[in-house]
Amino acid sequence: MRLFFTGANFFRAPQNDGDRSIGGFISGSVIPNGKLNALFPEISKYTDEQGGVEVRGIALINTTGADIVGDIYIWHEFVDPVGNRAKIEISPVTLLGNEKMEAISDGNSLPYVGDFHDTEGALNKILISSGIAKNSGVGLWIKRTIITPNPIIDINCADLKEYMKNQKKAELTNVIISY
Repeated sequence: MRLFFTGANFFRAPQNDGDRSIGGFISGSVIPNGKLNALFPEISKYTDEQGGVEVRGIALINTTGADIVGDIYIWHEFVDPVGNRAKIEISPVTLLGNEKMEAISDGNSLPYVGDFHDTEGALNKILISSGIAKNSGVGLWIKRTIITPNPIIDINCADLKEYMKNQKKAELTNVIISY
């Protein structure tokens, strides 16, 4: 099982830019495991001020060489769950002809098809498929919502230091797929 970017010019064409992974044809580029900012960019000052929503389309493809029979679940866990500045939600969707999924106009748009679910922690895992044939897959919309912190009105120095540390930390997330 591997996760692939979407947004390729045609099926299996190279496309490894997370910002361009907004649905359409499945690329031939595997999403690198453990790479910072592989799918979403760092939270910028502009994005933080806007409190924005960003969406990416990816595909989970069965590359095991055999059919996978049984339920397949997905969830995510933040590496450092304290002071997270983003909420992650996932929406599984059916691929079109096993080659593509709905395409959105840009990373700030929402797809027409799919219901997003909060998947933080194993207790919030969602069923994405009841089996996947070899070389087939499922589309996944990933939505990141920036959580804008409350403005500082009155804060002591010790609390300010902790507050600023959380503003600068990277949002590292592990995605777990169970089958």
